[in-house]
Amino acid sequence: STVVLAGVGVIGVAAVALSYKYNEALDSMQRQTNLTSNQMTFLRGKILDVSTATATSASVIVGGEQQLIKAGEGIHQSLIDVGQAAKYSQAMNADLNATLIAAIGIQRQHIQGTHSISQTLDIFTTAIQHSQLQATDLNTALGGRALSAFAAYGVDIKSAVTILAGFADQNLRGARSTMVLKTGIAALEKPAETSAGKMTTQAKAVAAV
Repeated sequence: STVVLAGVGVIGVAAVALSYKYNEALDSMQRQTNLTSNQMTFLRGKILDVSTATATSASVIVGGEQQLIKAGEGIHQSLIDVGQAAKYSQAMNADLNATLIAAIGIQRQHIQGTHSISQTLDIFTTAIQHSQLQATDLNTALGGRALSAFAAYGVDIKSAVTILAGFADQNLRGARSTMVLKTGIAALEKPAETSAGKMTTQAKAVAAV
């Protein structure tokens, strides 16, 4: 019937649009990562597999893959990590891009207590399941300047997440959470200046939060 044909036409247009968006995302990733044509051919199919397995848009997976590769991961490990991050983001109603910003930042800052993105996401999941903490809270706090303060004082990832979970249980989120965090960490540094009158490294990290 006319209605059926119209429906098929709409689906066809949507499929073409998604395909175009996916190919455009792949082209952008190749330009920004300098991957070879062989690597791109390999990733093209694998990314679709990850997209299907995690019920996540293929173009969104490409964006996550690009983040990981630019952070220094190889294409095989990045596929594993983007898949795990996508599953976590779907389960926790989180944004994949923000999740990876936080997880990659934790690795870059060499935060103690985790040696991989997978391990970090497991720690996140446990905290969320046992508190009022939400994935968006973690992404906001650990995807920003607070992470530098934790690193400056050698606070391990489990302790950092536990602190944030405690804040969430007290309904302290967003700006309120950051303010309390900044006050608490600042209290650890006495004095905040060196003998030469300059701010210590730790004090600078706290001031930046």
